[in-house]
Amino acid sequence: MGPFQRGRHVQAFILLCLTDGEAYGLEIQERINNLIPQNRMDRAFLYRTLNRLEEEGSICVRLDDSQKGPVRKYYTLKTKGYSELESFEKEIRFRVNNLTIFLDKYTLITGESCKEK
Repeated sequence: MGPFQRGRHVQAFILLCLTDGEAYGLEIQERINNLIPQNRMDRAFLYRTLNRLEEEGSICVRLDDSQKGPVRKYYTLKTKGYSELESFEKEIRFRVNNLTIFLDKYTLITGESCKEK
């Protein structure tokens, strides 16, 4: 697989990773890359998505200038972010169910398991 698809589920993975606690951008990127190493997250897209999630009120930002170098932005889930996670969970389960139906039918037609390929 190539770079992380620039779809709606990037937000889901960001919110999911923030359930592990507050993190700054590169930590979030590492968490996502550890979850799905075959599908790397583009840093610029990550920060654009973080900015959008902040604007929408799903996450909050805390600035930390206690270290040398640039000020770090630490991101935390807000109540709205947890609600969005629940919506993503329902949507993803629905999609997984539909995809499973497709794979089962494909297996019947071809007589082969998709996992064997």
